[in-house]
This record gives sequence, structure tokens and C-alpha cells, in this order.
Amino acid sequence: YYWMLHRPDLFNLGSVFLLGLLTDIWSSAPTGSNIMALLLLYVLINNSSKFFNAKPFVVTWYGFAIVSLIVFVLKWLIVSVYYAQFLPLTILFFSYLLTIVIYPVLSVVLGIVQNNLINDEGL
Repeated sequence: YYWMLHRPDLFNLGSVFLLGLLTDIWSSAPTGSNIMALLLLYVLINNSSKFFNAKPFVVTWYGFAIVSLIVFVLKWLIVSVYYAQFLPLTILFFSYLLTIVIYPVLSVVLGIVQNNLINDEGL
């Protein structure tokens, strides 16, 4: 979310696909579930990035909360269909809350990386 919003030139569709594939492999999720979820996230962010640009952090955090809820529910539905039974919602709820709570910390770290390590001279 952070890179798609703040530096879309560095995080393109190929990066989204590769990240989704690596997440599928790492999490032992059904192949394609994370790819589909991250591609949906990519589409949602591309369509709403003009609204979130240059907004205070709280606005982008709320946007992240809304968009990630949509993505988490989609992924839950995909995996539930794959296993032909609804998975417990407690797992979805806990993962979602943990993601929302961790986002500000990761956002600060990624902001430091963006400001100190990424070279913008070629732009």
C-alpha cells in the first residue's frame, strides 16, 4: 500500500504479481489467492491515489484500513471457496487488526527508506 501510494513508479504491476506469488509460497496459501488480493489492492490504490495524495497520515491510514478490509475479505472468500467451507472469521479479524496496528510503524520505516536511500536524481 505504502509504495503504491507514495512511489508508484517503483512498484508496478510486475512487482505486485511477484510479491503475491512469493506470499502464496511463503504462507502456503492456495496459489493465486494472494496474487488476486494484491492485484485488487493495486487496482483500488490506482483508482484512489489522487484522493490520498498529500493528505495527512490519518487519512491515508483510514484509507488503508478500508482498502485492506476489502482485500482481506476477498482473500478469505477465495480461500473459503478453495477449501469448500467457510474459514473461521476470527483468523480474518485478528490478521486485519494486526495489520492495521502495524501499518503506522511500517509506514515510518518505509518513509525513512524513501527519504534516505532512494535516489530521485534520475526523475
